[in-house]
Amino acid sequence: EHGVTSRTIRFYEGEGLIHPERRGTTRLYSRADRARLAWILRGRSVGFSLAEIRELLDMYAPGEARRRPLQAT
Repeated sequence: EHGVTSRTIRFYEGEGLIHPERRGTTRLYSRADRARLAWILRGRSVGFSLAEIRELLDMYAPGEARRRPLQAT
């Protein structure tokens, strides 16, 4: 769908940028996971670091996760 390898996706998962559901050893990527991956790839293509991308994604996350980045902004 996004033209990246499974290794790349696992890397972003390991960095905590996407959180697919697990069923045994199978990862299930929701629409939100796929949208986050698209934003990660866009951010990387324009030169953002993973930390900057995480901060941007956290600002739009539902719930408490977005409080700290929004207060900083």
